[in-house]
Amino acid sequence: AGLEDGALPALEFLAVGANRFGARGAGALCGVFHRGVAPTLQTLNVGATPIGDEGAVALAAALAMGKPSHGLTLYCCDVGDE
Repeated sequence: AGLEDGALPALEFLAVGANRFGARGAGALCGVFHRGVAPTLQTLNVGATPIGDEGAVALAAALAMGKPSHGLTLYCCDVGDE
């Protein structure tokens, strides 16, 4: 089950801020991007979601692969400064 590759071909903006899915959820979300479910994703908002450093690492890996391609909203996410 789950979303197949290219399942959301027109998705450009995804706002999942103010949730409680944490680092594990951030990793799962990034896994979806790696599978190509949202090939046109440009902007992701995860603000006010406590993803911590582990979730930030997962997001960094997704950014390195070009997803999202234009913007990431990341504030109040319990991420350290290193």
